[in-house]
Amino acid sequence: MADVLLICPTSGNDIRGVTITAPLSLLALAGPLLEDYSVQIVDQRATDDFWGDLESALKAQPRVVGITSLTGTQIYHGIEISKFVKARLSVPVVWGGLHATLYPAQTVAKPYIDYVIRGEGEVAFKMLVDEITGPSPDLEKVPALTFKKNGQIYSTPAGTPLELDSLPRMPWHLVNVEEYTTPSSYLYPGVSRLLSFIASRGCPFPCTYCSQPILTSKYRMMSAKRVLDDLHWMVDQFNLDHILLFDDEFLVNAKWATDIAEGINGKFTWGVQGRVNDLLRVDLKKMERCGMIYAMPGIESGAPRILERIRKNQTVDEVKEVSRRLNETKIHCQVNFMVGFPDETLDELGETIDLALHIMNTNPKAVINSFSPVTPLPGTEMLHQVIRDYGFKEPETLEGWINITRGKQERPWLDAKRVRVIRFLYFTSLFVQTAERYGQKLPVPKFVFRLYSKFIQFRWKRRLYWMDWEIPLMRLLWRWFVNPTDFIDTAKYSDGIGAKESSIQVIPLKESDVELGEFQIPIKESRFKIKSFA
Repeated sequence: MADVLLICPTSGNDIRGVTITAPLSLLALAGPLLEDYSVQIVDQRATDDFWGDLESALKAQPRVVGITSLTGTQIYHGIEISKFVKARLSVPVVWGGLHATLYPAQTVAKPYIDYVIRGEGEVAFKMLVDEITGPSPDLEKVPALTFKKNGQIYSTPAGTPLELDSLPRMPWHLVNVEEYTTPSSYLYPGVSRLLSFIASRGCPFPCTYCSQPILTSKYRMMSAKRVLDDLHWMVDQFNLDHILLFDDEFLVNAKWATDIAEGINGKFTWGVQGRVNDLLRVDLKKMERCGMIYAMPGIESGAPRILERIRKNQTVDEVKEVSRRLNETKIHCQVNFMVGFPDETLDELGETIDLALHIMNTNPKAVINSFSPVTPLPGTEMLHQVIRDYGFKEPETLEGWINITRGKQERPWLDAKRVRVIRFLYFTSLFVQTAERYGQKLPVPKFVFRLYSKFIQFRWKRRLYWMDWEIPLMRLLWRWFVNPTDFIDTAKYSDGIGAKESSIQVIPLKESDVELGEFQIPIKESRFKIKSFA
């Protein structure tokens, strides 16, 4: 029997052995719990019989169930899991994660969700479990908690940011580690076994499309010694040859990053996510000698005006320079672009395509991950911009957020022509380097993939967006094999609750936002009357 059951729903882009990494947020949550409780983790992304596994876990009568949430497809699966749990067991269901943090009242309003823990949950969730399993629960003691009582929604103030060195080591024994050690051959060349690790939290940069500045008020790092102790332990314990440093931005503090690199000293290989200008500040050849084999810079756009608008604080020349410097080493480069920004013109889309082609043609080790359609994420400056300027309708219910995904290219600020262009770029970018991505997995000669890649690049360069005959098939395959929930029409989707949600007292407020501790809740969130214990 496990006292606490933690669940990671599928996120819609989960391909075992390619895109799935360990559920680090749940492992971090479990660490403090294990001091007083038994814990079980069930990962929907990494099991062949999730519903059977969940049924078995519920038969063990857990005292609390926790579910993590990201905006998009994961909400759909989280809703279905919550209903499944409530139909079989009278047990408190707690949601956490990015989406629940930004929309706690909208989330907890659902009758199958009892509590929301906002932000970092290691301390708050443990305190909540202590209270609701104790003899005399006092929810006011729990920081960063949103809950409902007597038809109203209440919220406690946020706690202080955690000292990362004080947290226990990840309890890896709670998951089947082998599910997360298989690397994708094109992303991690030459790697046989890897796991992911996060050494810092937050990001101090103000990009308008990112929720991170809302979620973390302070950028923090583990000490270099603590990071190295954990990394070397993981490598020895699980026979790894690679660590994926999954920090939002690993290179904020160049000295700290260099100290860690020197401590690794080539014992195993590793890779990072890092901004272009931060990559320019470190000694890449030294990083290479210390074992770094890839970097993932978010480039986003090749149009100077767009880079300025989204406050990326980098230039196209800097992007080309970092690609050139990486090419002088053996460090592979995985780059990400975004397309479909509000007021982005077709000419500016063309500048982004040209930059991608330049990187591919001048750096043979570069991989274009994708041209991802811009998604207005909760809490971001971009979301408020498209609501104000383009009539974007912010979802008013939890299930309304299900289709806010990259798989949906339609946006109110995009006309039909630009939607077609963005759809073309998104799907062809997934296949522009098919020989590298899929050559070892599919029984197709590599020269076929390479010919198709040349055909994609030819259309990109000539702006032949109308030559998109294969896109309907690609969309169908994507929806069928990767993300079936793209079929869901959330305007018609019912979570099976309907009018019963009205048991929560919803009182319209004025335009002012409602503050919950350090979090500023978007305007639509203020539809809910929130009592604060602050």
